[in-house]
Amino acid sequence: MHFYQPSGFLQVASSPIPGEVTVFVGGILFGAFWGVVYLTNWHTFGSWIAFAFARTVGRPLVESVVSPKTVQRYDYVMKHTGLLLAFLL
Repeated sequence: MHFYQPSGFLQVASSPIPGEVTVFVGGILFGAFWGVVYLTNWHTFGSWIAFAFARTVGRPLVESVVSPKTVQRYDYVMKHTGLLLAFLL
């Protein structure tokens, strides 16, 4: 079990492992119910870490690569149609 749980975290945080593999292995090792419980917990944790990393490192990285005008246009679009745009993406 100790090797399986971090695989769910790694799958979400850095995506080296296809999702189908971890779900399949979890079902074999722990059964359908506990496999889903373990993997859901680790996917949630991995998603939280990936989101925190993107919020911390992502914007400064984008601002160093993209022109300020482009960043301002993106901020404007996200402010005015952000929910719809996030839904469509």
